[in-house]
Amino acid sequence: MNNNRFTVFLLTLSVLFTASLPVFPSSYIKVITDPPPNLWEKNFKLLKKVREIKDQVGKDEYLFLPYSIAMDRNNNLFIYDRGQAKILVFDASFKFIKSFGAVGAGPGEFSGSGKFSSVPIQIGPDGKLYAYDHNANKVLVFDTDGKFVRQIKINPSLGFNFKDPTADKSGNLIFQEFRGDSLVIFSEKGEILFSMLNKEKEKEYLFAENKIFLRPGQEDNIPKNEPFSYDGSELQMKITANSKLFLYFTAAATLYIVDLNDRKNAKKFRIWPEEAVKLRKAELEKMKFGYACLFSPIIPDGDQSDLFYVDFGKNKDRKSECLYRLNLEGNLMGVLYIPITEGSATPMILLKQNNFFFAREDDKVVVYQE
Repeated sequence: MNNNRFTVFLLTLSVLFTASLPVFPSSYIKVITDPPPNLWEKNFKLLKKVREIKDQVGKDEYLFLPYSIAMDRNNNLFIYDRGQAKILVFDASFKFIKSFGAVGAGPGEFSGSGKFSSVPIQIGPDGKLYAYDHNANKVLVFDTDGKFVRQIKINPSLGFNFKDPTADKSGNLIFQEFRGDSLVIFSEKGEILFSMLNKEKEKEYLFAENKIFLRPGQEDNIPKNEPFSYDGSELQMKITANSKLFLYFTAAATLYIVDLNDRKNAKKFRIWPEEAVKLRKAELEKMKFGYACLFSPIIPDGDQSDLFYVDFGKNKDRKSECLYRLNLEGNLMGVLYIPITEGSATPMILLKQNNFFFAREDDKVVVYQE
């Protein structure tokens, strides 16, 4: 969509928001609360390290500071290197193929490089690669050969929350917008995809003790009766190749799964594995200030569309990073873990596809397998 059409789309949004009704009346949403304890929590399975991608990856090609990861339908791996502001491409056997992108203001170029250059990348259901350049408020679209396709400029003055927009199978960008007591997901065409209205007068937290992250001395600045709302840091949004939209609120461990092909077929449930709740609650009670989500991030399974993963973080012994596997009914299907040695970087798992788990660990990408 060209800039003029995108501008028209943005100008019509205020009308869309005020005129639209919730897409999902409560009768359409399946709610699963307090799923029963599962013996899987006593049977943790090791994820074995099988590969490291780091340093020199090809002739005159290096990986310095990996930030985000994506994989296409042919299992080619894409890694955005924030140290170089470019994307490195590897085949299914992890052999380096090519790189594309650079620092600049031209087509297919990123606004900057370095430690604070945040560019999430993803392969959309349409097969294109989407790269969101936070610093420049733009989304760059490439084909999987690295050819630049188009650029979508986002106007930040409109106040929308454009945290890591995702794309549907038609190539429409899906953004999130918070207004009062509603969350709205809408496409680039201006179509309302999801609207959730709530009447609560306080934020919804899994733990009553949960606190907003503040510096000491700022406690009196918290609004006592703020309207129900979530800020962008509390929402994880992902879309799968078969058009399932995941909306996961980390503060409440509440997950919405929206089928974009059948929008009345939506589910809502809370991810409350018993042992995980006990561990996180105990951790929170020790914190004077802070915000303790139950799981973050959420990772759809690229091989089995009825599964997804949530990263619990360090276990009680602080020697393992735990990954909970659940199905689309909210049932716990297994717990995986990665051992952590003292002084080593904590792995952040970003992707599961081709029967591998891909994690970012400081200056390298580590590949794990069950």
